[in-house]
Order: sequence, then C-alpha cells, then structure tokens
Amino acid sequence: MFNTRTLLTQEKKDEEEKPEPEPEKEESAEPEEDHDKPKEEHGDGGGDKHKVEDIDEGISKMMKYGTAEVFKGTIYPREDFSAESAAETLENAMSGLGTDEQPIIDVASNISNSQRQEVVKVYKTMFGKDLIEELLSELTGNFEEAILALFQPRTYYDAWTLNKAMSGPGTKDMVLIELLCTRSNAEIQEICECYEKHFEKTLEQDILDDTSGYFKRLLVSCLQANRDELTEEEMERVLSEGPGCVIDEGKAKEEAEKLYQAGEGKIGTEEDTFLQIMSLRHFYQLRATFDAYKEVSGKDILEAVIGEFTGDEEDGFKAVVMCARNRPEYFADRLYNSMKGAGTDDSTLIRVIVSRSEIDLQNVKEVFEKKYGKTLLSFVEDDTSGDYKRLLASIVGS
Repeated sequence: MFNTRTLLTQEKKDEEEKPEPEPEKEESAEPEEDHDKPKEEHGDGGGDKHKVEDIDEGISKMMKYGTAEVFKGTIYPREDFSAESAAETLENAMSGLGTDEQPIIDVASNISNSQRQEVVKVYKTMFGKDLIEELLSELTGNFEEAILALFQPRTYYDAWTLNKAMSGPGTKDMVLIELLCTRSNAEIQEICECYEKHFEKTLEQDILDDTSGYFKRLLVSCLQANRDELTEEEMERVLSEGPGCVIDEGKAKEEAEKLYQAGEGKIGTEEDTFLQIMSLRHFYQLRATFDAYKEVSGKDILEAVIGEFTGDEEDGFKAVVMCARNRPEYFADRLYNSMKGAGTDDSTLIRVIVSRSEIDLQNVKEVFEKKYGKTLLSFVEDDTSGDYKRLLASIVGS
C-alpha cells in the first residue's frame, strides 16, 4: 500500500529547497497540430487542456525522451490556467463537513504537473495550510494514492517510488526495471540527483546493496545515463529522411553476430556481450541489430533473451528490447498485467497512468486497444470504482 505519510514527511523535510518544476516546454511539447478533441470539463478553469506546440518545442521534447518519435500525452498545460482559481476550488471542495471529490478530480486531472506545483505553492500562500497535508486528511485508499502521485513533482515521485521499492524486507524488482530500464539519459540523471538530495545517499549505492548478479549490473549500467542518444541535428534528419540515416547497418550485423555467439551459438551465455550492446546503442541502432539477429539465428531477439536469461535478468533485458522497439507497448503491457485476472495491482496502474500522462499515454492507449481488443478506458472502468475510477478515467480519456 502507498505509504502517503512517508511521502508527506519527506516532502515537508525538503520543502524550503524543493526542486524547481521541470520546464513544460520539454515535458509536454508536441510537434503536431492535430490533437484529439479535449475532454469535457466539469471544474475550474474551462477551455482547452490540450496545447498546440511548434516544431522546435517538439524537438525539445524528443531530446528529453531520447528518440525522434512523436509521442502524445493525454494531459497538457492549460493555457487559461489560474493557480489562484484552482487553489480556491480545492479549498472549497475540502471545507465543511465531508469532501466534494469531483472538483479535486477536475483540477488534478486537467492541468500539467508543473501547474500543479504552482497550485501547491499558491494554496499555502492563500490559506496558510499545506495542500498535501489537507489532501491526506480528506482522502483515503487508492484515490488518495493517485491524487498524491499527481501532486508530487514527477522526478521526485520516481525517486520516491524507487526508494520505496527497496525499503523494508525484499525488493520490488519489477518497479526498478520499469523506472530504470525505460527512462532516457536526461530522466535518469534527474532522478539520480533528486534521489541523493532527498534520501541522503546515492541511488546507485542502494541498487548495489539491494540487488545482485547481472541484474544489478544491468541496473547500474542504466544509472550511468550513457546510452547513445541522437543529437538535435540527427533527430531533425530522422524526421525528414527516416531512421536509416542514423543506423550503421554494418555494425548492426556485426553486433547481431556477437549476440548470437554469446548466447544461442554456444553452451552457456556471455552476459557481458548482451549488457554492452543493449546498454550503449541508441534505440534505432538496436532495432537494426535486432532485425539482423533474426537473419542470423532465425529467432526473434526476445526469444533469445527468454532462452538465455531467467528471473529479473530476463525481465530487465526484455524491458530494454521492448522499449527500443516500441516504448508505449511496454507500458501497455504493464497496464494490462496490472488488471488481468483476479485483483488489481493498483500501485502499478496508478504509477504508469500518472507517469505517462504527459509523455505518451495517448500512444499507450492506441497500442493497448490494438493488442488487447478493448480500450484502456474500458479496462480501467471495469477494474476500479468510485472516485478512484472517475479520476483515472479522466486522465486516460475516451
């Protein structure tokens, strides 16, 4: 269960030196102009919560996330945003007997993360109270967890989630994989800095203490934030000429052969070869290597990973392969697995929906429906209830 008291305590400890909100230009830029129609609004602010960005802002977003892909979130900064109006709406919703959850849903799910940080600051100025404390006192359960996830700075939320995954007995290895094997260099660097600031030790040291074997080495490799990523000029070329302009086909064939000889082509596995190639190459180069691997071995690279690795090592390398090929599909699978069968992994459901809402949740939705035959929204509505359902449904959109 989401330990909101721990989250609150840590945030209050560092309140005076809270990290500056990340620039919205990079968080939510969108190079195309044909956005989906905005969802109907019920609460504060009115207007279109989607924002049209120009091509320069689109390139900035691509630089942030490490690949020349056009990703679309479901939440954008509101152009008519007023922190004062939003703060007053929240105060009115929590005043008196009982809590009116719908205005809280409307505010939280219809403005960007950096705008929510403005609301937190303005709320304390206007009412002399801490907004997070007030939300904690008024809300409960999964609805509380989701609202608090939305109101935390995104990098801090990632850092806190990683710390929580390694706290207490056992380690939630799939959470480490989800956060560290899927993030770009820039995101990893920000998470590491935030982690050390808030938890007074390095993320790498905690990873070294809590994991082992090649799984540990894979995660430490990810923490170096040293994967080849495209320059701005290369991204512009990919957009105009296609990915082939940044792929070395000769190297792809050579490294596909190395992967084969390190795995299927021998008894045992040379894990170092897999680690070196998958941790260094940019995603377009890896896609070409994976294509070449199929020509060499007759098998897909995922089959090779499943055959050569087990447990956390297998899950980690599979995450790298899937993100290189189609990052939204990786998160669509995480969401599906959180809801399939009896019961729901609510923490994963909340974490993925909230963390991808301004990045690529629209893409995740499209992949989800194509792969699983039902919309993400229908899955969410079937697996959740009440205010919690209404909040997630508002973030996901139709």
